[in-house]
Amino acid sequence: MAAVLYFAGHFKNFRVDKKQSLNFPSTQIDEFTFMNQTIGKTTNQAQQEYSLLKEFTENASHEMQTPLAIIRSKLELLINQPNLTEKAASLLGDINEANDRLSQMNRTLLLLAKIENNQFPAVEEVDVSQMLRQLLDNFQHHYDEFPATTTAIDDGVTVIANPSLIEILLTNLLKNAVVHNVPGGKITITLTASGYIIENTGLPTETPANELFDRFKKGSHQNKTTGLGLALVKQICSLYRYTVSYQFRNGWHTVTVIFK
Repeated sequence: MAAVLYFAGHFKNFRVDKKQSLNFPSTQIDEFTFMNQTIGKTTNQAQQEYSLLKEFTENASHEMQTPLAIIRSKLELLINQPNLTEKAASLLGDINEANDRLSQMNRTLLLLAKIENNQFPAVEEVDVSQMLRQLLDNFQHHYDEFPATTTAIDDGVTVIANPSLIEILLTNLLKNAVVHNVPGGKITITLTASGYIIENTGLPTETPANELFDRFKKGSHQNKTTGLGLALVKQICSLYRYTVSYQFRNGWHTVTVIFK
């Protein structure tokens, strides 16, 4: 029991993503000395492997963006060529769309890796009420046929978090409510100090509800999304210990994020 308490006290604040080493006090007990040395080597190796994996992820994602950007620019040149047949233009449009999805997927996977590696340590008080209203206004101006929306947004709702991640969370859920809606559909948004609820009309999902927050899972296989939006929402919620859930009832999809 004493050994457990001895090592637990030193492991309490250890994090593999921080450049820190475990410094155990000297001891006259041979077993503790051996364990100190073994654990020290193991944690150092884990930190080195973590650093290499982090560097590889960032480099791979960065290097992929360059050829994707080149492909996009070449496609734009081809699409603007004179005497382009309708069939060729359609094929180039499909390729360009697939390239854009691949680029978006690459950026999102890198973002997921960064969140998992806790590379968004800077936090501040975020006015979620103001941010949500601004995002909703942007969405309504962006989409020609934005679903009829009912809101109940309390003033002064704040959280302590990274502003960029909260914006991504709100944006992904708003976009999800639009993309998975139906013609003439509706959206209902509720924001209180306790949490955020967004509901939208739509068809039942083709994916089981308990899998929707997994990576590459889509509500509809016909939808041309990356399947990473809700996975990103879940990752952000996990980072800040929010509770996120989904249900479909009576033609309405509901995603609930509980802050407290």
